[in-house]
Amino acid sequence: MFNKSFTFLEDKTRWLYQKDLIKNWFNFLSWTTLTAIVFAMADKSESSFLLGFGIVSAILVFFYAWHTLFESVREHIGKTLVWH
Repeated sequence: MFNKSFTFLEDKTRWLYQKDLIKNWFNFLSWTTLTAIVFAMADKSESSFLLGFGIVSAILVFFYAWHTLFESVREHIGKTLVWH
């Protein structure tokens, strides 16, 4: 039982690694964390520059996550998926 579970997880992890989804997940987490830190710094210092930087960063993180999710769904469903 343990061996089958390990093999299953290893196969799924290999697939995620081959599709760069693991790298994308950790990139998303790190940029989200850094954006939160920038917003906290902007709140404490009342800096307009940091607030603007945080807003731009949040927009970029959102679209990075959107693109990664779109690519992941397309890989799962296949190339037949057409978005209009």
